Amino acid sequence: MRRSLDKANGKAAVHLVSPFSAHNRLVLSQVKFGTKSNAITAVPDLLKRLTLSGCLVTLDAMGCQKKITSNIRESGADYVLSLKGNQRELFDDTQRYFDWCESHPEIKSTGKR
Repeated sequence: MRRSLDKANGKAAVHLVSPFSAHNRLVLSQVKFGTKSNAITAVPDLLKRLTLSGCLVTLDAMGCQKKITSNIRESGADYVLSLKGNQRELFDDTQRYFDWCESHPEIKSTGKR
């Protein structure tokens, strides 16, 4: 949380994870996590609080974790995640797949659903 660090009184910054409903323009919940933890451990607990069936969950690269994606799918939702090079094997596999798709035009999307 912005400006929550209080060095003068020895208080650490407040860290929150907050799911946001774009449709409703509303924060659905919040989970505070400490300095000894991180958002990767907070997200699964947060997901358990939400009814996600039929929803599309989007997360930044931090959310690109097996446990998180499993929790999303088990709740009946789909997901779109960012992927960065810090997950080298997954990044390389994904890059190879997209390279393969480019060389096989018969599998390209028509844009129709």
